[in-house]
Amino acid sequence: MPAIDPNPARSGFAADEGNPLDVGNGLHQLALRYWSEGHPEDAARVGLEAAKVLKLAARGSALLADVTSTLTALASELRSEGTEVPVLGEVEEFLAKLPRGRAERSGGARGSP
Repeated sequence: MPAIDPNPARSGFAADEGNPLDVGNGLHQLALRYWSEGHPEDAARVGLEAAKVLKLAARGSALLADVTSTLTALASELRSEGTEVPVLGEVEEFLAKLPRGRAERSGGARGSP
């Protein structure tokens, strides 16, 4: 099993640390990688960080919409697994605070992780 880096900021992506869009995108890409490797809880944790960065810097952006869609799908997957994971509550709380309709629009779209 591959090791999960506890510091997602060192994701190996060449992001300009001063640009929130680059940081958010790098975190989102890392979340997708974790998900594709079978680590949905880690993916949700990192994806939530990406969403928080982007919500402040890029409200209404297509990238934030992609991150939100991914978080919605991850939350659904974690819920269906039936295991109690602390990050699920945090993700659901974040999604609930989004403007009405955003989570519903992205809820059915699960891209290839």
